[in-house]
Amino acid sequence: MINTSRQKPNSFWGFTLIELLVVIAIIAILAAILFPVFARARENARRSTCQSNMKQIGLGFIQYAQDYDSTYPLAWASGVPTDINAGGQKYWPYALQPYLKSNQIFKCPSDSVAQMASSYLINSYIGNRNDASIDSPSLLVMAMEGSQGGSATKDPANATTGYGLNDDYTVAGFAARVSNASTLPRHLNTSVILYADGHVKSKNIPFSAGAVGMEAPLPYKTSIDPGGVWSN
Repeated sequence: MINTSRQKPNSFWGFTLIELLVVIAIIAILAAILFPVFARARENARRSTCQSNMKQIGLGFIQYAQDYDSTYPLAWASGVPTDINAGGQKYWPYALQPYLKSNQIFKCPSDSVAQMASSYLINSYIGNRNDASIDSPSLLVMAMEGSQGGSATKDPANATTGYGLNDDYTVAGFAARVSNASTLPRHLNTSVILYADGHVKSKNIPFSAGAVGMEAPLPYKTSIDPGGVWSN
């Protein structure tokens, strides 16, 4: 018996080279558009965490002042030991730690310096000062993001210095500590600032590293802010 059914030839379907190149080009364009958006969203989230950290630090300052006759903790004393077991002074991050109960609060999520327990620096002139002496707390910078670079005494693993917190974390008049081109600002060209009344704001740093002394653009000793750069 002769089989008269027709055999269909094998057929194959797929992309041509041109079609594959077009798809790849579209994916590349979408990636170029979306990746910066994702990176910006991620950094915004990190900035929000940093602002939350600073807000909690501000509350720590308030609680400390309530317990110590309205006086803020010591900022820094050059030449005084940082070893907490050798009668050293308690500098502001270590002094606030019992109120905050977390060392992680002192670390900005965008801070990549490993040997530095605090990403934030205090206004040097506010340390050991009575809060009643501040006439305009909403204009006075209490602390802000900054960096002095890592060191053995600032290392979060160093228990003798309060896990790195009992060290010099002050602006101390050095613009480079808050405007270092290699590491600062951390959040889309802005830095998080804590004011003496407890409110937090993210602002652009209006000076380059070492260009001016910190007392010029920042209302440190007084509430005067002629350019309106730091006030709200």
